[in-house]
Amino acid sequence: MNTSLTPQPLFYFPGRYYLVGFLAILLWLPIPVGSATAWGWLTTTVVLAGLIGLYIRQHTAYALEILLENRWVIGVWSLLAGWHLILLFPLIEGMLEWLRPLRAQLAFAEANDWLALTYSTSDTFTSLLRTLSYWGLFTLTLLLFRSAARVKLLLRCVAAVGLFEMLYAALPVFLELDRSLVLDLPIEGGATGTFLRQIGYGHIVFMALCAVLGLLVIRIKPSAVRTMRQRIRRIVKYFFSKKAALRIAALLLFGGMVMAGQYTLIWLGAIATLLSALAGYLLFSPRPKLFSTFMLSLLAANIITIIVATYLADRATPPPPPIITQEDAQWPHATPDVLEHWFLGSGPGTAKDGETDQVNLPVSGVLPIAQDDVSQFVAEFGVPVSLLYAGMFLWCTGCAVMAMARRRHLIFRGAALSCTAALSGTALLALYDSPLQSPANAAYVSVMLGLSLVCLQCRKYQRA
Repeated sequence: MNTSLTPQPLFYFPGRYYLVGFLAILLWLPIPVGSATAWGWLTTTVVLAGLIGLYIRQHTAYALEILLENRWVIGVWSLLAGWHLILLFPLIEGMLEWLRPLRAQLAFAEANDWLALTYSTSDTFTSLLRTLSYWGLFTLTLLLFRSAARVKLLLRCVAAVGLFEMLYAALPVFLELDRSLVLDLPIEGGATGTFLRQIGYGHIVFMALCAVLGLLVIRIKPSAVRTMRQRIRRIVKYFFSKKAALRIAALLLFGGMVMAGQYTLIWLGAIATLLSALAGYLLFSPRPKLFSTFMLSLLAANIITIIVATYLADRATPPPPPIITQEDAQWPHATPDVLEHWFLGSGPGTAKDGETDQVNLPVSGVLPIAQDDVSQFVAEFGVPVSLLYAGMFLWCTGCAVMAMARRRHLIFRGAALSCTAALSGTALLALYDSPLQSPANAAYVSVMLGLSLVCLQCRKYQRA
């Protein structure tokens, strides 16, 4: 019998129910129907909004304390969502002709349902749903993962997703298929049904590798080897233990990055992981001797990955020329350049060019285009909003680095090392390629942004 004098909310759920819902969404997004359809993103947005609303109502004081602490970061997310609404706001024809003359030429295009500043109302509305989902994942990461056990669970979930994508991408390679298994869409070799381009698939594998490296750092601990029995036991545990499973997972993920066939990804991934490991050695180094062995093993794995990728690239045939459709041919005349609308931007989902391959996706604007993420973001959102987002990204990465230096709990330090490697590698890769133009990748990056803040702040709160 409940003897508490405080009345329970109408919809009361234990904390593990919210955790299961959050992890289910993370597992849902990388599968083909998760992030490749408009109804998939609409469902994700509604579910996340419901989870956040119920959680705040159930743990009001606890949740508001966390949200107030991170109010400036959450304010940037709200600005990104509000910017979509500004660009989608209906305007009269005269005002639109005065503000954006090129947009008037597309008034009756199929991608536009009303007159607005964005060059494509349908693509911008889909981008709004995705941005709200990223914001929801970021907020739930702050609220739910306030204990060491849950942080380890999140890292394991990211690692499991990377392994699943690697196995899923290996099937078309070994079966010599040129189309996705579920959506029946053309794909590049080394990609999957969700990540139709190699860079998107390789990036999710890289983030899973960063999660595995963090778990390996967490399990660095000394072992006694004084007697023969202890030595034999250590040898057996080296091949048959949880840490051995993590080593095998790391090797498989390195192989998955090779299968992606992306030079930029492999080189920048090696730089990000090695620099993050060096920062961990200098800032906290749980066991200097054992951590040195870990760093040497990581360096050897990266060198072997680069050599194998170079050998396979020399034997690969050049890719076929892109297919230019009639729709793509008419876009370059109306779509602005990166700095043409530098203040307001052209609208999320609209910065297309003439090198887009023809893929009959159920949602327009989902496929990556032939320019890097930085140029894409500046063209679509404008310079001011892009600078605010870059500031939030750098702030969260800096919090992960500070967590490695200030925290005393090894699990939070290992998770901070994973976040540092994943976010720094993503930032470097975004300057040269387009990993974040795959929506599922951007969702996982938002989770890493939230986790980097958790690693620094969670000691201040009790888990609800």
